[in-house]
Amino acid sequence: MERERAGPLMVALVERLADHPAIVFSQAGDVLLRTGPAVALLGDRFLAEVSVTPGSRLRRYQHAHLGELELHRHVLVDPDLHQVLLFFTAVPGSGSEEKLRRLL
Repeated sequence: MERERAGPLMVALVERLADHPAIVFSQAGDVLLRTGPAVALLGDRFLAEVSVTPGSRLRRYQHAHLGELELHRHVLVDPDLHQVLLFFTAVPGSGSEEKLRRLL
């Protein structure tokens, strides 16, 4: 896990999300902090959004190495520091959760 210019709230949240793909962005879109699973999921590998379930955070993605994933996308904003935390979770016990575990 990196710790560059992320605020203390974002650092604390990302530490608790160490087993999930989580990434903190600055207002300019620079990556400030990310977990190992985020590097594996979003790093140099290709992840494309395939579909969105209306009224839900559930989205379907196609990953170059893991195949299809159904993930909930969560976004938290720190308005004081203008930082955004983006993280992904899968339904417990699902095939997508199993695929995410392979990233660890």
